[in-house]
Amino acid sequence: MFNSHTTEPQLRRWAENQIKKGVPRQQVCTEIMKKFDHSQPDPRDMRKMQKITEHNQACLSVEKAIMQEMINRNTKAQELEKSGKTEQAIELFELSVRDRFNGTFPYDRLMVIYGKLKRYEDAVRVCETYIKNPHLRKSNKQGLGKYQDKLKKLKQQAKKAQES
Repeated sequence: MFNSHTTEPQLRRWAENQIKKGVPRQQVCTEIMKKFDHSQPDPRDMRKMQKITEHNQACLSVEKAIMQEMINRNTKAQELEKSGKTEQAIELFELSVRDRFNGTFPYDRLMVIYGKLKRYEDAVRVCETYIKNPHLRKSNKQGLGKYQDKLKKLKQQAKKAQES
């Protein structure tokens, strides 16, 4: 994949290739940050210290760019939803779900939208995807109980809708 001397252009190419292969963006970010070099710098080896610093800056820069892309997409989806372009908003929010975005926003919005549209099976799928997301931040993992409760309610609504 890459090593502790990977440059930013190399890392960007790697990330782009992973995304083209269908790897969720959040997983790409996680892999990038696993390669962040936490080793103790040796002031006697300035060349190595410089390489490690450049590598770490590349990791932070590429991860930040990917995250910002997902955040911008969610913002655009929210604008589309507010302007009544619900199907276009759904498409963008669904991309965030596919990318395993580690925040709650796209999942919450989709569950609300699908609930309003009485598309309960889609709402259940989105909720289950959130609960199973391996890339959630610790603060979001602590709130999983809320999503498990939502899932129960959504399943009840889906069942009730099928019976009607």
